[in-house]
Order: sequence, then C-alpha cells, then structure tokens
Amino acid sequence: MMPLFGLTSAAILLLKRARCRRQFATSTNKLPFLLQSFQKNIHQQSSLCICTGNQAGDLDSIVSAIGIAYLKNALNTNSNSTTLTLSLLPFPRSEFRLRRDALFLFNLIGFNLDNATNSPLELLFLDDLETLPNVPVELILTDHNSRTLQHSYLQYAHVVEIIDHHTDSKDHSKVTGKKRNVVSGLGSACTLVAESLMEAEEQGLCQLPLDLCVLLMATIELDSRQWNPSRSGARDRIAYDALRSRLLNIPIHLDSLYQQTTSARQDVSGFSYDDLLKLDYKDCGCGVAPMPIKCGIASIMATYNNINQNTSHADLETSMIKFAKENDKELNIVIGFFAKEKKSGIKHLIVCDTNDTVSGLSLSFVEFLQAVPHSLSVELKKDSIMTKQTVLQKGVVVPETVPLEISKRTYLVQVAGIISRKALKPITEEWMLSIKHSYGIL
Repeated sequence: MMPLFGLTSAAILLLKRARCRRQFATSTNKLPFLLQSFQKNIHQQSSLCICTGNQAGDLDSIVSAIGIAYLKNALNTNSNSTTLTLSLLPFPRSEFRLRRDALFLFNLIGFNLDNATNSPLELLFLDDLETLPNVPVELILTDHNSRTLQHSYLQYAHVVEIIDHHTDSKDHSKVTGKKRNVVSGLGSACTLVAESLMEAEEQGLCQLPLDLCVLLMATIELDSRQWNPSRSGARDRIAYDALRSRLLNIPIHLDSLYQQTTSARQDVSGFSYDDLLKLDYKDCGCGVAPMPIKCGIASIMATYNNINQNTSHADLETSMIKFAKENDKELNIVIGFFAKEKKSGIKHLIVCDTNDTVSGLSLSFVEFLQAVPHSLSVELKKDSIMTKQTVLQKGVVVPETVPLEISKRTYLVQVAGIISRKALKPITEEWMLSIKHSYGIL
C-alpha cells in the first residue's frame, strides 16, 4: 500500500485513533458540562424537580437519575419550561468513595472529582440540598417505586413520576399511565431510561451524549450480569445493543468494560464492616401497609467467609446493632446479605434482632424463609422475579441446611446463590405483614 501524503498505513491508523480520542475528549464528554450548565441558573428557576434513585445509591440508581434529569431538561428547553430537573445522589458526598464501580466509570468519562472526597463536582448529593433555592419541588423516582428519601427540603415534595424495574409496591397511586413506568423483571432501571432517551432522540427532541451512553450501557450490562436469565430480560440486551451501536469509534475498550466495572464494584479492600453495611442498604416495608417494626437489608459486597476470616460473630453483631441505632434508622432487625461464595455457589444472610431486649424477630424471620414458597401470598407468587430466581421452584434456604444460632438475637442462614435482594426484599415485606397479628406494635 502506497503511503498517503507521506504517511505509512500504521501512521494513518495511529492518526485516526488520535483523532478519535480527541473527539471523545471534546465532543462526547459533554455530560459534565451540560449538568453544570443546567445548574448554573438554578436560583432563577420558578420550581425544581428532583430525580433520585433508591436509598442504596448504587450505580443503577445514580445513572438512571442522571439520565432522566438530562432528558427532562432537554424536553423542558424545547418547551420553554422554567422548571429545572436535578439528579440527586441520595447519600452524603463523603460516601461516594465507597461506590468504586461508580468512581471508576465517572472518572473514565471525564467527570471532575473532588480531591477530598473523590466525588464528582458536577453532581448533587444529599448534603447539598440545603444550598438549593426555596421554591416548589417535585420528585421523580428511579430504581424504586416507593419513596424512602426523607429530608426537610423535600418535606412538601410530591412524587410525580416513577421509572423502576422492581416489584410494584402500589405506592403513590396517583402516579399512573406513562408516568408510572414500572417493569418488574428487568435487570436495570437504566434500560427503561435508555429506551426513553433513544425514543426522544429519534423524535428530534434531544441528543444522547456518548458519555451518557457509556454510563447507561455499562450499568445495564453490570446489573444484568451479562444477560444472566435470572437477573435480566430481553429488553435489557436490546437497549444495551442499541447504545453500543452508537459507540463504535470511541477510545474505550468496551469488551473489557464489564470486567473492569465488576472488579471495581467487588473491590472492598480497606472497608470496615460498618462501611459495608451502609454501602448498599435498603429499608423494607415502604409503600405497603403500616408496619409494626422497621427492617432493612444491607447487600454486602463481600462473601461471608472472607469477612469471617477477620471479623468475629460478636463484632458483626455489634456493628449491625450500631448501624440500626445510627442515622435515625431505629431499625428492629437488620439483614446482612453477603455475596455468593465461588466454591459453594451459596449466599449467606446474617439476621440480627437489634432491639434493646431480644424479641424473637430473627427466629421468626428465619422460620418464614424456611417455609418459602408456601408462606408467600398468591399475589407475590405471580411476580416474575419469583420464578426467574427459582423461589417458587426451590424456595430460598438451601435444602438440608440448618440456620446457625450465633446468639439469641442473631442467626446465620445459607440461601441459594441465585437469590438477589430484588426477590428477598418483597419476601421480607410479606413476613413483616405476617407478624402484625403475632407481635402487634413493638
């Protein structure tokens, strides 16, 4: 092949790659700039709309909220609306460092990180709410369908829209039709967000930035566990493929992105058990009938065996009781849900009754789990996630295993590795309802 303008074919290839990197640095890394520009005139707005994910603040919650906020602002610009939509990360700025998958991705696509906290400067966190203007506020929920976030700034805010992939709690009954986009069984809320963004782009209502495509695509693949049938649906893969088709000429090795993001998520080196409890925590019981107790599930990014090598049962129990008393949670029971063991393929639950006096709640919950699926309601049995994760077929607790009584308040339970919190949470909420008649108001 003859050189072109004195350049060899290898040099031409390098030049093309350099141009590609330059293009990504200038025209695709628009999302941080756009988020900043939206917030620039924040004090001139007549009203605000806060878009937030669930209280665990995982990658799906963060990215889905950012995607919907971007879409709403693009649509509002076209309609000359004076309402500004902001994405809110529902935890303090100092805790962003715990979410190493998010830290990896946001650094990758060019967000500016605060030196002290490693948090993206362009994003709004829970402790930033006090800086917002005193104007009417509405709420959009992503990655959950029952409001959990409580803050004085949001005291009078009403939920006006929901985008979620979990079991529908039926909460916020006035949010209906297209404003209630709840599809149980999908791997990621970002799938629904991507569908809305691509539809708006096709209609000429907004442009989908390539850096936002990277965030959405990486999150969908991560939460779908690369299309594990028990964790995803066909729409997840379709959305992923459509996003990836827009990213053919970017200087990011997309084939290794899943492994890199997964490794970052699973890297909990240097974290205390206290850190792990608050890293990915969700309350149970929100949106259903008033509960006599408060309960929550912490999804722990480590295996029980790894944690148990360096931490005693007594220390685990102490941390769970401490966690329940902090942050105004007032929890009666905390469930630590550990990652799957590679050798055995099982997961562990530590169930801790955190009341001042032992009330028997832990044992009651363990017995309820042992009776699944027979202990579940007809309605919950119809939820597709119960079939996908073999709850109806095989139950939750590993057959022929006996829960270990660590103390009178704490039990260790082995559960099937296929079970995720997406199934465990509604099961836990059914148990909470079932004990109302037995325990009354605690």
